[in-house]
Amino acid sequence: MRNRIVREGLDRAIKSRPASFLVPDFAALVGVGNLEDDFDVIAEADWVIEVIVENLKVKRQLMERIDAVRKQGAIVSTNTSGIPVASIARASRKISDSISWGRTSSILHAT
Repeated sequence: MRNRIVREGLDRAIKSRPASFLVPDFAALVGVGNLEDDFDVIAEADWVIEVIVENLKVKRQLMERIDAVRKQGAIVSTNTSGIPVASIARASRKISDSISWGRTSSILHAT
């Protein structure tokens, strides 16, 4: 039940026109989850996309939790539109750089 909204969003992205996925088969590589039931998945993920409330304190706390379990080289991205990515990244001890990606998404890359 917790993943219903996210699952519905992914289903809409798969069906969207124009296509959200350049290669339709890549949609099968996307997994959905939530912080309550699926946090352990982050340890093996190559790319984690953070989509939580626009609150710097909350985002920093989440980045600290993610840092504690993610593997070396994993990419963490945030969908923030109003918080400077550098402010969020300060919570991460593994961040080597950050770049903007699109209008509302930013990528934080760990090395």
